[in-house]
Amino acid sequence: MGRELLAKARPRVRARTPQGVPGDFNLELQQQLQDTGSLKWVGHCSELNASCAADGCARLNGMGALLVTNVVGALSSINGVVGSYSERVPVACICGSIPLKSIDRGLGMHHTMADGTWDRFLGAYAQVTAARGPD
Repeated sequence: MGRELLAKARPRVRARTPQGVPGDFNLELQQQLQDTGSLKWVGHCSELNASCAADGCARLNGMGALLVTNVVGALSSINGVVGSYSERVPVACICGSIPLKSIDRGLGMHHTMADGTWDRFLGAYAQVTAARGPD
């Protein structure tokens, strides 16, 4: 699913080098990127570093992309995303998710807020982004 979604979004996103941190909920997409050779993923040691690098890529190339894992990765990168948003620098943040089957079953998963929700971080991002992906 990730590959198809990214393929649809890529003409609009225009980012060539997604920045990010490997995490268990985005590894499959990273592998797909490597297998297809469509984009060159650049790894960082922290999500904040990756979000700042995505901002820099956007300033140089017109668009930046950030690839993080569910909740902890998204929340760790939000300061850089806020900086991009405040200066109208276009950065797409692609966040991996826990499996939909686990969400449907209400299973407790790591990388969540441990309160039975799986999407609480989206509220934070709604305040600092111009657009969101499919709900």
